[in-house]
Amino acid sequence: TPRSVIKGSAYLYPKSFVNNGPNGFNNTIRFTNNIISRKDLELLAPGLVRRYSKQLQGITTLYVTAEADGNARKMVVHHLTAHSDRNDISIDASGTVTDALSTNSMRFDARIYQLNLTRNVVEGFMDPKTRQQVQLPSSFQIKGAVRGGMTELDNDLSVNSGYGLAIIKGKLRNYMAQQKMGYNLRIMAKNLETGKWVKKGSLFGKANGKVNLKGSGMDYTTAAFQSGID
Repeated sequence: TPRSVIKGSAYLYPKSFVNNGPNGFNNTIRFTNNIISRKDLELLAPGLVRRYSKQLQGITTLYVTAEADGNARKMVVHHLTAHSDRNDISIDASGTVTDALSTNSMRFDARIYQLNLTRNVVEGFMDPKTRQQVQLPSSFQIKGAVRGGMTELDNDLSVNSGYGLAIIKGKLRNYMAQQKMGYNLRIMAKNLETGKWVKKGSLFGKANGKVNLKGSGMDYTTAAFQSGID
């Protein structure tokens, strides 16, 4: 189209996208330096764009390179790189997805070599009340591994930002519903700001060492959690 350029090859079998379809139908996808406009993405995947409209706000073009093989039961993403025209989101990753068409049983296992997110993108995942309560750094740089499904995540991530470094290991539950989200995390902090996240920078300083965080809820004024520092 005048706005997008698709380069590569794809062998797709319709039966492979049926959860109860026969085995042996594997798709092969090889895309190199593709340019996909926001308007064309709305035509190709309107449901996806509607669901993530806040996160995609301001993005007009995506640049994507991908190599993947598999079907709805198991898709192996050998390599995925993507970034937006404003570089407010960029990713270099690989992994697997199983039962991709099932909301309840879909699982993924991702290796993140580099994920960069700006404040605006992260705020798009927050509800209005949470956005008012927090003060995010301008950008995040994330590496590591994450696996799970639509209700639980098992994380082993390194998160760097203007607020310091946090190595996060542990589980999140109900992460799609922020006020019901539960967490059991072990955080290794290095010069990690504590108060700035909740607009209390003058009251709470930087943390160094290991922090255990267990509880539920995103509203820090009402959340039920336990914490401890080793």
